[in-house]
Amino acid sequence: MTKLTDEVYTTLRRKIMEGELAPNEQVKEERIAKLLDVSRTPVRTAINQLTLDGLLYRERGRGSFVSAWNTEDIKEIFEIRIQIESKAAGLAALKASAMHIENLLQCSIKMDELVEKNQKII
Repeated sequence: MTKLTDEVYTTLRRKIMEGELAPNEQVKEERIAKLLDVSRTPVRTAINQLTLDGLLYRERGRGSFVSAWNTEDIKEIFEIRIQIESKAAGLAALKASAMHIENLLQCSIKMDELVEKNQKII
């Protein structure tokens, strides 16, 4: 992919992931090209890649649409996140300095205070 196509791909991927482009919403080349002020060629290439990645799907004669997440997709993502985040937390703990640990302790104390304060309001 060219640099411009990469930029279009990244922008569309971000819009999909952030929900700016909703599930089952049609993605029209011309509209995207105008929005991003590019020709339709890099948009078409980016849409093809997003389709291969499973973030878009095509309907014959109708165009490209944003893929919806299903329960299995969500379960799979959370399983992956559990693995990655557990490993990252373990590595961070091994490399933490005394200053890092003190900062985390202070944050924890502050959160406890805020929770306690909020419970008294309710």
